Amino acid sequence: MHQKGKTTSTNDQVGDDIVARAITSVDELEAIADEWRDLAHRQTDPLSYFQSADWCLSWCRAAVNATGEEPELHTQTLWQGDRLVCIVPLMSQRKYGLNNLVALGAPEGQYSGCMIDQAMMDRTVVEEWMAGLRKQSRFDCVLFDDLPASSALVPQTQSSGITFNPENATMVMDLSGFEKPEDVDAAMTAKSRKNQKTKMKRLARHGEVELEVLHGGETQYKNALRLAMEWKRSWLEDKGQPLAADRDERLHAQLADLPMERGAADQPVQGAIMFVLRVGGQSVAKEVGFVQGRHYYSYLGAYDPEWAARSVGTIQIGLTRKWAVEQGIHTYDFLGSSEYKSHQTNHEIPLVSVAVPLSMKGHIYAALWLRQLRPSFYRVFQNMGPGLKRPIVRLRELIHSLRGSDQNKPSFQTGQGG
Repeated sequence: MHQKGKTTSTNDQVGDDIVARAITSVDELEAIADEWRDLAHRQTDPLSYFQSADWCLSWCRAAVNATGEEPELHTQTLWQGDRLVCIVPLMSQRKYGLNNLVALGAPEGQYSGCMIDQAMMDRTVVEEWMAGLRKQSRFDCVLFDDLPASSALVPQTQSSGITFNPENATMVMDLSGFEKPEDVDAAMTAKSRKNQKTKMKRLARHGEVELEVLHGGETQYKNALRLAMEWKRSWLEDKGQPLAADRDERLHAQLADLPMERGAADQPVQGAIMFVLRVGGQSVAKEVGFVQGRHYYSYLGAYDPEWAARSVGTIQIGLTRKWAVEQGIHTYDFLGSSEYKSHQTNHEIPLVSVAVPLSMKGHIYAALWLRQLRPSFYRVFQNMGPGLKRPIVRLRELIHSLRGSDQNKPSFQTGQGG
C-alpha cells in the first residue's frame, strides 16, 4: 500500500525576498509540478533534464509502485513569493551507516544539478542556501555526482566540498554547425564515409533500411520499450554486469511513464522519444532518449543480438544524428565517455563530482572512500572479464538489497555496441 510522506516542509528566509523550502513528500512535489515546469522555461542550462519535473516525478511514481513506500525526499526549493526560482531535487540515501543526500532518481539519472531562474544567477541566494544546508545535522554528506562544470552549484560545492572522479567528462556530438543532414556525412573522413556506405549496402541486402520515430506516452512507444530493455539486459549479462530484476522493472515503468510534448514553433519536440531501426520491416536496433530545448540525451541503446555482426547500433546512431539535425537539435549527448563513443563525437563537456561533508563520518567517507578507494576498486573491476564481474555484481546487489540500498551507478549508459 502506498504510504504517503509527511508534509513537513520547512521555510527559511534566504535573502530579503527569497524563501528556502525543503519538500519531503511526493504529494508536495506533485503539487508544485506546474511551477516546476514553468521554471524549466526560465532556466537555460541544457544539461538539466534529470532535474526536470517529468523525470523526477516519473521516478518517484515508479519507486512507490515498486515498493509501496515513498523515497525519503529532501528536495530543496527557493521561492520568490509564489514563484519557484530554484530547485535541487535530492533524496536521502542510507548506506554503510551513513545518511547522505543524493540526486533524486539515483542511480537511474545521469547528471546532478539544479534548475535555477536566470534572474537569480547574479545573486547570492545559492551561496546562502548552501550555507543553510551545511547546518543540517541529520545528514552526513551531500553527493553531487557528475555535476556539469557550468552548473550554478559548482562554485559553492567545490569551495566547501571534496572533489572525486577527477577529469571526468561526457562526450557529445556538436551539431550546431550542420544546416542539413547531408552535412553530417560531409564532415566525416573519407575512410569513415566509405565504411558507413559499405555497412548500409550490406544491411540493405536484407530489406529496406528505415528509422521510425516513436514519442513518449504513445502506445507504440510503450510496446517497443519492453523489447529494447530485453536486448539491453542480454547485452549487460554478456558483459558480466547483469541488472537486478527489480531495478529492471522499475526503470521500465519509469521510462514508459515519461511523456513527449510538442515544442514551440521554433523548437523540436520535447521529452521522451524512441528511435527504431527497421530492416525489411523488422526492428533490429532501438534507442530511447530525451529532448530538452535543443539538447538530445541518448539514454538507452540496444540491438537484437542476432544482428550484432551487422553494425545495426552504429547505423541507428548515424540516422538518428541526421534526424537531430533536421529537427534543429544542436547537441547529441552520449551521457558519458567510452571508447566506442569517441568515434561518434567531436566535443567533451567537463563534469565535476563533489561531496559536501556535513559530519565527521561524511568527511571520512568522502575523503577516503569516494576519493581514494572507490576509484581503485573500480579500475580493477573494469579490467576483469565477464566471468569474474558477474558474481561480484550479483553479490553487491544482494548486499544492497539486504541493506535496503539501491545506489549502483546506472548500467544502461554503458554503451550500445554494434
